[in-house]
Amino acid sequence: MKKNPDEKVYIINNIVPEFSRQFITIPVDLFEIFVDISFAVFSLYFLINSYNLFPLIPLLIIFILVNLIWYTFFHYVFGSDREASLTKKKNYQNLEKAQIKSWLEGLQFSEPTQNLKKLHQTLDNNSQQITNLNFLATLYQLPELIISGISILFLFLYYQVYCEGKGGLSWGAYFMANNLQRIFSNVKKGFNLLTTISVYRENYQKIENFFNFTA
Repeated sequence: MKKNPDEKVYIINNIVPEFSRQFITIPVDLFEIFVDISFAVFSLYFLINSYNLFPLIPLLIIFILVNLIWYTFFHYVFGSDREASLTKKKNYQNLEKAQIKSWLEGLQFSEPTQNLKKLHQTLDNNSQQITNLNFLATLYQLPELIISGISILFLFLYYQVYCEGKGGLSWGAYFMANNLQRIFSNVKKGFNLLTTISVYRENYQKIENFFNFTA
């Protein structure tokens, strides 16, 4: 079977440059995440040792493990649903454009009042669907929004559990919260990088099939 010339042009002009960028950026991003997490963990160890916070280690371990588990769970549960919601939203928006275009083109051939009423009902229904999809897309982003408040959550638990709700917070606690924020921000970057790696594999497969066919 002969390949579509447009597909060949698309692979050469789009897939190959994107694959080339990913070939360089993915290892660099992985190295950046690894280095940043390593420095954050070392900084945590230094703070615990300097401020003599060894009784805090169990709380730190439980805090990190629990947040990693729930973030991983919600990322994979909500990830596909979020993409599906965004695709549906895009489809509804394209449908609205097509319907408006069709109505404008049909003004000269039919009764405008009847067509406008039908168009209004259709657009109103589409608008309701898009609103629902926007709400779901925001809900699916909840895990990533909570990641941004990891430092505040840790300070709250530190004050309530370790300090038993008494006294004040030391600078060491603030520095530890900042390092935990760095760790989880890089964890989020790592999960997002998995999507890039998946796209990289797809692009590699397309390019391999293309050159195997033309060889």
